[in-house]
Parts: sequence; C-alpha cells; structure tokens
Amino acid sequence: MVGTGETYLPAFVLAVGLGETTAGMIAAAPMLGGAVIQMISPWGVQWMRSLRRWVVFCAVVQTLSLTPLVYFALRGGAPAALIFAAATLYWASGMALSPAWNTWIGSLVPRRLRAHFFGRRVRVTQGCLLTGLISGGLILHHFAEGRREISAFALLFCTAVVARLVSARFLAGRATPRWMSRSIAPCRFRSCFVASPTERTDGSSPISWDFRSPRRSPAPSSILTCSRNSTCRTPCI
Repeated sequence: MVGTGETYLPAFVLAVGLGETTAGMIAAAPMLGGAVIQMISPWGVQWMRSLRRWVVFCAVVQTLSLTPLVYFALRGGAPAALIFAAATLYWASGMALSPAWNTWIGSLVPRRLRAHFFGRRVRVTQGCLLTGLISGGLILHHFAEGRREISAFALLFCTAVVARLVSARFLAGRATPRWMSRSIAPCRFRSCFVASPTERTDGSSPISWDFRSPRRSPAPSSILTCSRNSTCRTPCI
C-alpha cells in the first residue's frame, strides 16, 4: 500500500498539472492534518469498546480514502482541494489506527516471540515496500506518454486499495483478549498528555501518538515500553 499509494501521490499531483508547490504541500500538509486528527483514537476505542473494531474501522476508512484517487486518475485530474481531502483522510485514519494497533498487537504476540516475530515482520514489510516502489516506478515509466501516464496512477492506487482491503480482512480475523476489552476505561483529555503517578514510577507513557508513518516503525513503541511491566493489564493507547 505504501509503495504504490502514498509514495506516488506527489508525482500524481505533478502529472495532473497542479504544480510543484502543490506537489510539495501534498507530501506534508495532509500528514500534519492526520497527526492532529489521530487524537480521537482513545475516544474511538472507548466508543467501540474494542481495539480490533477500531483498527478494522480505521483500515476500512483508509481504503475508502484511496478510492477517490483511482477515480481522479481515470478522470485525468481533480481539484487540489479534493486531493488534499483524500490524502488528509488517508493519513488521519492510518495514524488513528496506529496507537490502538500498537496496544492490540502486544496481546497477540507472546513476549518470548516478539523479538523474532517483529524482526521477521520488518524484513517482509520492507521487502514488500521495495517491491511496490520498484513496480510502481516501472509501471509509470512504461506508460510515460501523455494521458497514459495519468491512467497508470489509477493502477497504482487500485493496487494500494486492494492491499489495504486484504490487510483489513486479516485484521478482522484476529481476536481481542477478553481482559483487554473489559479493562478499557473512560478517557479524559488531560490523561492523554499528563502521566499519572503510577506511570511516572514505572516509566510508561500516558499515550503513544504517532507523528510519522506507522508502517515504517520496526516495532510498536508501546510494546517496548509495556514489556518492562509484565503484570500490566490496562490497555495504554
């Protein structure tokens, strides 16, 4: 998804003739918007009463955010505002997913297997990312003639949509431990930024916001933090 989707979004903006300034802004402004919107994640988990439901919901929203880009590419262009809106929704849903996924995955992977699992996971994901980047570049090079090049972006974005749908399907097939669903506590705004006395003593963080692309992290930060305290039974998003 990353290799054929978000990576080529600035190139798509240039291809439809929106200019270099817009291409530069599309790589930064939607990410900033997503970083702000992701702060709804604790309330989203509380509302759905399940980490899995929130993660799957965000993955589906991220898929829907990529769908208009396929239409824009087939149409041959779109207003900059619509492309910015789709890109902002893409980053917001991805970043809102990340804190909940970081907490959830810690309950799915036994502690003794985490180093081996995440080591293999990084190798696989980075290999897929490299494959997507190279494949996307080759496709654009092959269709680099007028409107054919713009249509090639539809193929790239469509590949990203399918990849995210497959990911959402696998996420939906996983389970959330009952103790984790029962221990989801009401979230206060202040607690998201100010650590409690217990959190100050055990070294954990009150929140794990993501201000970068969540797919590029070798291992979830909340797992690395919470692994110090094996008796912790409260989801820390």
